Amino acid sequence: MARIELLCILPDNPNIPAIRKQAKGVHLDGIKPLIAAGKLVDGGAIFEKHPEEGKDVKGSVIVYSAND
Repeated sequence: MARIELLCILPDNPNIPAIRKQAKGVHLDGIKPLIAAGKLVDGGAIFEKHPEEGKDVKGSVIVYSAND
């Protein structure tokens, strides 16, 4: 079966920065099995412009690998 990679762009809602700070540890623990299984290929933050110290993230992007 062929594998495909999907690019997911996930813009933040206004209340997400506070939630992101609370959930970061649990989030990172939760994605480890996806990385180990080769399903979560890459991911990271989206910024409005080149990030400066203390500026809020505007969203997230992930590359997910799945069976076709």
